[in-house]
Amino acid sequence: MSPIGTYSRSILLTCILTLTACTSNTGPSGFLTSYDGFRSGPKGGVDWFWAPPEIKSEAAFKASIRSYRAVMIDPVWISTKDKKNFDGVEQKKLNELASHFRQEIASALGSRYQIVSHPGNGVLRIAIALTGVESPNRLLAATSTFSPFGLGISTIKKLTTGEHSNVGGASMEALVTDAQSGKALFAAIDRQPGSKDVNKIADSLSGAKQAFKWWAERFRRVLTQ
Repeated sequence: MSPIGTYSRSILLTCILTLTACTSNTGPSGFLTSYDGFRSGPKGGVDWFWAPPEIKSEAAFKASIRSYRAVMIDPVWISTKDKKNFDGVEQKKLNELASHFRQEIASALGSRYQIVSHPGNGVLRIAIALTGVESPNRLLAATSTFSPFGLGISTIKKLTTGEHSNVGGASMEALVTDAQSGKALFAAIDRQPGSKDVNKIADSLSGAKQAFKWWAERFRRVLTQ
């Protein structure tokens, strides 16, 4: 079964058993119609990746997207099935983040693809769900940024888990299809933490915005190679 179809259909039990603990803090959101067939993403890439069974090599994947010349980017859907995944961020801010995420993708792809608003021949369609937002505690962010003791704790976590503590971030699910036929080309599930910098004290959502920029760059690299 592919991740194609109405976003609100029931998710598979196998997904709940295999992906919930592995992909992110949020688990499957139900945005995709199925989570069967996902495999671990490449090193330095997304957590989980899906491509059609007939795509068995990087060359085959490149060939499957080579003919597309335009891209349609749906408004980013906010999955509020479990509100605790959004760290108490108010709806207005979430809507602003969703718009910001969509704009990051448009900016990243605009040099290679024509950005369009309707399906058509040779048009890719990108559908994305924002499934979680993590905002750091500002006092702790200030402590771990400026205090040698706090920075030490954060650095230890970075060495053991691959990311700093209290840096925020975001989680998403994405599906890329042929806009005309609806055929699924690939899908991804990922969580990205923010980095350790002073900006988080002024903007508690900067970690999520850094995640958006990272994902936009991944889309660019995958779709323009």
